[in-house]
Amino acid sequence: MVAFGERTTGVLGTDEGLIGAVLSASRTSGESMWPLPITDEMGAAVRSSTTADLRQHDPKPYGRTLDAAAFLRGFVGEVP
Repeated sequence: MVAFGERTTGVLGTDEGLIGAVLSASRTSGESMWPLPITDEMGAAVRSSTTADLRQHDPKPYGRTLDAAAFLRGFVGEVP
């Protein structure tokens, strides 16, 4: 809500074709969506751990959506 308000949804993914299809559907349906990147900077917050598959902890109070996307990307592999 901080970035987009109450009506726009962020779209994140690893498959550009799928992202494009979702954004196209949003335009057709009148839903407000905007693509967001999963940047390397955010991926750096997700690291290997000796006690878990991945560790995610970052004390900053911002960028959490992008951190979450980077975290999930670690589990989905090549699945769009």
